[in-house]
Amino acid sequence: MHTLALCVFKKYVYMLVKYVEGNGKIKNLDGALQTVKKLSPTTLGARWPRSTESLGFYKVEEYQIFVMWCLPHVLGHLDLGLDDFLGGIGAMLIEVGRLFYTHSRSYGWTFQSRQNSWELLAT
Repeated sequence: MHTLALCVFKKYVYMLVKYVEGNGKIKNLDGALQTVKKLSPTTLGARWPRSTESLGFYKVEEYQIFVMWCLPHVLGHLDLGLDDFLGGIGAMLIEVGRLFYTHSRSYGWTFQSRQNSWELLAT
């Protein structure tokens, strides 16, 4: 589970932040993160990536929380839908995060959840 967050989620967050930096959409990212800060529990934390330079200092849990809590709001604020490269991959990673971190802890790894994870990761 650490490999998923440190390799896959980190790479995606790097690509997303690079896109935001390159297209001058920092205000959109900040708006999304402010929305998350208002809606999320206070125990969630609020250290979110804003530049590619600091990504090496983030922990597994921070990438996991960013993908599961922040990414839906970020994709909406940046107008990245399923048709966009980053939007489609982001939507898939949200589901992968929920399956690996939330569903598996609540229900265990059933045959159906293993099959779902295989389908998500094989695409």
